[in-house]
Amino acid sequence: MYLTALYGSGEWIAENSNGRIYLQKKTIEERKLSLDKVQREVANFLKGASGISYAIAASDIPQSTDLLAKSIERSVHPKYAADVSLVSITILDANRR
Repeated sequence: MYLTALYGSGEWIAENSNGRIYLQKKTIEERKLSLDKVQREVANFLKGASGISYAIAASDIPQSTDLLAKSIERSVHPKYAADVSLVSITILDANRR
């Protein structure tokens, strides 16, 4: 995985479900890494992945003016927000019909 290549082996992902990635905070803290930085690295990496049309780090959502980011912000309580939110191309295509 990408984070293993950057920072070495470890349990980096706590959960990956329905376009939401939750990072393993304990691993990030043990490595003395910035959560915001790791969130952004994952989001930026996934923006180039096949099938992903949109990826944003939780730390970037509050200051974003992007309508999709604002929609994500309004739909989830901050306590339960994913570290990285994704939108697949198939979801966007389905909404255009």
